[in-house]
Amino acid sequence: MLVLVLAVPLAVAVVLALWALAISPVTSAEPPAPVISEVLSATPDAAITTTATLIEAPSVPIRSSSSGLVTRVLVEGGVPVGQGDVLLEVDGASVVAYLAETPLHRDLEPGASGADVAVAERLLVDLGYLDVADESLDQGAAEAIRTFNDDHGWGQGSTLVLHSLVWIPRWVGPPEVVLVEPGERIEPQTELYSAPDGADAIAVDIERAPTDRTVTVGTASVLLAAGEDEIHDAGAVAALAEVMGDETSVIASVTLREPSTVGAVPASAIVADDRGSFCYFPDVTGSPISVTVTTGRTGVVYIDASQIGSPVLVNPRETRAELACG
Repeated sequence: MLVLVLAVPLAVAVVLALWALAISPVTSAEPPAPVISEVLSATPDAAITTTATLIEAPSVPIRSSSSGLVTRVLVEGGVPVGQGDVLLEVDGASVVAYLAETPLHRDLEPGASGADVAVAERLLVDLGYLDVADESLDQGAAEAIRTFNDDHGWGQGSTLVLHSLVWIPRWVGPPEVVLVEPGERIEPQTELYSAPDGADAIAVDIERAPTDRTVTVGTASVLLAAGEDEIHDAGAVAALAEVMGDETSVIASVTLREPSTVGAVPASAIVADDRGSFCYFPDVTGSPISVTVTTGRTGVVYIDASQIGSPVLVNPRETRAELACG
């Protein structure tokens, strides 16, 4: 349940008190007199107490293309993996990460061409072995592969073999849990580690709004952008997650970043008809004025600021015969 904590002008409280005296049953048995006030100005604090929930990105497995004895593990949990990083050594040879949208599906021999060749060549370019990636494994690319293989312990052949590489989907995050250790034997498709598929987010249980707001959990306060009910900024998510500790869902406070002015009327002035419409009346004979209402503190309702200063009948139910809003 959302709780609105809103600042109400003293004038509204005065109007409520005057209205209460005007219709008090302690007075005479005469019909209640109409109490007419005006729509007052208020600046809500709009602090909403709600919940913030950590949405963890699903994990994806990063798998080996190699087979043999793991002689060294260099990948670490929480440390981002970059293009060309050596993740581990198998039988003493270095296994290198390549970042791409899709994995290589074959060993690449001199003369090969295609999109997968471009993926491999981009790795060689990024590591400084090749100048241009052109989807063609020509003599220059073959020589670059020969040097790459020699440097990483895979011999001096000019074929780029899958088991010298590990595919890292370009969109995944840093390793979460490393699953291999030196001394283990691995095969193709052995899971080396898990990584988040995307990024964590914080879901805020609140309706979207057209203005920026601040979400506060404990000592951490971050931006909730206009039109959003989730927080995706990595720094903001990390700040909230830190104070959330082991909890996945916690109490949060949501406030406006910029104060706004609204109209304020006693709740008794607002009428809801059988069609679900809301309105108030300027006096005992005037036409209804349709409004969209927001709950304020007990006995007070907030309406659009354009109505500020207009007359409002505080006790329509006691003084009007017609209460329809349309």
